[in-house]
Amino acid sequence: MVLGSGRDSASVGRIRRRRGERRAGGKRLAGWSVGLIVVGVVSFFLPLRGNAGLALVMGFAPLVLILIPVVESWRFARRYRAGS
Repeated sequence: MVLGSGRDSASVGRIRRRRGERRAGGKRLAGWSVGLIVVGVVSFFLPLRGNAGLALVMGFAPLVLILIPVVESWRFARRYRAGS
C-alpha cells in the first residue's frame, strides 16, 4: 500500500500507465489537428473556383481529418473501459 494514498502499488501503476496512454493519445490527436490547419491554410492560396475537383477534395478533407481522431478516440474508450 502506498503511504497516504489509500491505494495499493498495483492500482498506482495502473493509474500511471493509463495516464501515459492518455498523453500519447493526446499527442496523436494534436498531430491530426496540424493536418487540419495545413488544409485550411492551403485552401487560402489555391484557386478553387476554376477547379471543381480540387474544391471537392478540399471540402471533404476536413471530414476525413476529423473522422480519423474520432475513430481513434472511440477505440481508446473501448480499450479503457475494458481495462476497468
